[in-house]
Amino acid sequence: DCSRNGTYLNEKLIGTGRRMILKNNDVIGLAHATYKALQFKEVSRNQDELQYLPSAIRDKYYVGKKLGSGACGVVHLIFDTVSCQPYAMKHVVKNLLVESTRPRILNEPNRVMNEVNIMKALDHPCVIKMHDIVNRPTSVCMVLEYMEGGDLLTRITSQKALSEQTSKLFFLQMCLAVQYLHAKGITHRDLKPDNILLQDGNEETLLKVSDFGLSKFVHTDSVMRTLCGTPLYVAPEVLMTGGRGTYTSKVDIWSLGVVLFTMLSGTLPFSDEYGSPATEQIKRGKFSFRHRIWRSVSAPARKLIMDILTVDPKCRPSLEQIMQSTWMRDPDVTRKAEKLMGMKVNGGKKPSTSSDIENNNEKVFAEPPKKRQRTK
Repeated sequence: DCSRNGTYLNEKLIGTGRRMILKNNDVIGLAHATYKALQFKEVSRNQDELQYLPSAIRDKYYVGKKLGSGACGVVHLIFDTVSCQPYAMKHVVKNLLVESTRPRILNEPNRVMNEVNIMKALDHPCVIKMHDIVNRPTSVCMVLEYMEGGDLLTRITSQKALSEQTSKLFFLQMCLAVQYLHAKGITHRDLKPDNILLQDGNEETLLKVSDFGLSKFVHTDSVMRTLCGTPLYVAPEVLMTGGRGTYTSKVDIWSLGVVLFTMLSGTLPFSDEYGSPATEQIKRGKFSFRHRIWRSVSAPARKLIMDILTVDPKCRPSLEQIMQSTWMRDPDVTRKAEKLMGMKVNGGKKPSTSSDIENNNEKVFAEPPKKRQRTK
């Protein structure tokens, strides 16, 4: 409000220097609350499409453009009508049976609330925070931090590949986020570039892990039996048993290795396009650095990838060993990460382990990313 005589929104004074979000049918008054000068009408969208949202959301937030959608729900950009603060709202309809080549129920109520319960327990600069939640019998709306930089997959595909220093900065933040999750007794189980969000479009930016729909609370000595994750990023021990065997949080470390490979090369280490089925390549840990882009990647980076993508999870390095590897011991990158996160990389106490959530035996794969051709 820049006026001298006062501007009113729905008969309430906005206040000098303050901003308010306009919603459909809002009335603007000038000089006096009862003087209705204008009425705002939003003609660019069908208002009926918002009626499915709970009134608690529609009354408190302005619902903007769709940011994305998938098997687990729709994400919209929303704004707090009082503070004008932007958020990302994930709207999930419960009990939605998603059919594809492998039918699976991703929106079963227990699974939806699993994500909610996990996000409520998290507080780390590299993990998406939940601001608000509206839970209804048939749906849930999660109001989350909004990351203007989009997801890591988009960043990689738009640049073909990331520089080694940028990849290292992002990878360090990912490792710290996963280390925090594991210390809390949480295994993500679906780490991939689509689920890594960037704060802005700058090359050096804060990164946050998101999408905990397939995550589980586990004890430190616990093993898990469900077949989860996106096939091209899933660990071999999960594929080998078809979800009937046991595996640990080391599955997240394997996924981190695949993400690192993808950041540095713009390609996937495993793909059906490379000859044999991708699942067989993963089970054998068969990948190569034959692509010419690897000629410009340092030997320590390639060595770290080889160590991480070890088929035997017992021989796979821990997060602590990864962060102490030759490639990761980079004071300049560490300082940049600390500045972005506002905290020391090795500071703070480890969070206590959370209790188990009932283990389910269903086989669940998240929606796989689109295939990307090797760059030439």
